[in-house]
Amino acid sequence: MSQNVWIYNDCKYDVDFEDADFVERYWDAVDNLGKTEKNLMNQEPGRDFIRNYCKMFYQFFDDLFGAGE
Repeated sequence: MSQNVWIYNDCKYDVDFEDADFVERYWDAVDNLGKTEKNLMNQEPGRDFIRNYCKMFYQFFDDLFGAGE
C-alpha cells in the first residue's frame, strides 16, 4: 500500500488511494459534495449561502475521514 499524509489547516490526514475502502469513501464524498454544491447554486448569495457553503466542506471531510476528524 502507498499511504500518504495530506496536511490541511495544520491537520494531518492519512490517505491511501490504493485502499479500496478509502477510494470508495472518497468517491462517495466527492459525489455528495457535487450534489450539495449544485443545490447551493440555486440559493441567493448572502450570509446563509456562505454558511451553507462552509458546511458543505465540513460534511465532505466528515464523509471522507469520519465525523469530527
